[in-house]
Amino acid sequence: MSLKFSELSGWILPDGTWLAVEEWWHLNAIYELKETGCAFLNHSELVEALASGDEGRMRHELARAGFAKVSRGILDAYSLTDDQLKTLQEQTLFYENTDEILVLCEGGFEKRMSLHRLSKLKKPHSIFAPSVQDTYEELQLNGQHRTPKENLEIDLNLCLDQARVDFVRRAKP
Repeated sequence: MSLKFSELSGWILPDGTWLAVEEWWHLNAIYELKETGCAFLNHSELVEALASGDEGRMRHELARAGFAKVSRGILDAYSLTDDQLKTLQEQTLFYENTDEILVLCEGGFEKRMSLHRLSKLKKPHSIFAPSVQDTYEELQLNGQHRTPKENLEIDLNLCLDQARVDFVRRAKP
């Protein structure tokens, strides 16, 4: 029986601690954590959001406070620390490398990443940075005009990205 990545569910606290939570019980777990006096839940905006019961506001304030939610193959966070990245990598070790994680970032930005790529990261910033392909497509969709030099730089970066992917594929035994 293989593990299903979509069944991994929990919180990564700001200090990198993993808090396993059953699916659909993420906010209850936060309220329980608050009852224990968790220091990460003490800033005023977060306290007000938890008191309001507005799930969207709570999600936003929890992400701003450094909490990362993992649920149904989705990472919901605005940023990660090095410790949180390490925890996420440890939690995903026993899943298929070909599984993907969808990262929901601040401002509605979404990014897909294979667990294999996630396992190789040394720093978390690239999880939240748009890829060259995302940037290129966004510029095209918005009809923004670029100089020929900018077009060339984007095309070169896309070629380099593809070359890296091809190299890694060929290097696999």
